[in-house]
Amino acid sequence: MSDCARTAIADLDQLLEEERAALLGGDLAALDKLLERKSVLIETLAREATSIPQELEPLQIKLRRNRELFEQALAGLRAVSDRLQALREVHEGGETYDVSGRRRSIEKGAQHRLEKRA
Repeated sequence: MSDCARTAIADLDQLLEEERAALLGGDLAALDKLLERKSVLIETLAREATSIPQELEPLQIKLRRNRELFEQALAGLRAVSDRLQALREVHEGGETYDVSGRRRSIEKGAQHRLEKRA
């Protein structure tokens, strides 16, 4: 194995740990910065992959682990986005259903009286 490959393996291993910490910490800006370095290191290793398969196995495990964390982070962001959209819709008026089950818009600022009963 070449010194270039050894260095790339060590650098990618360290980068994957940084990526994991960023994912767990919710530091999306750090992920963006790591992406370019990660791509370069993976390309470097891809050129020498036939001579170093056993050294790549731990990196593949970390890559899978980080991909799963990334997918979970995306799912969380989608959930937040959906919730914010729902809150925006409520703020803008929202919708409800009438006694017949038909959808009915509730417009923002519309004056609706609530009947209070004792």
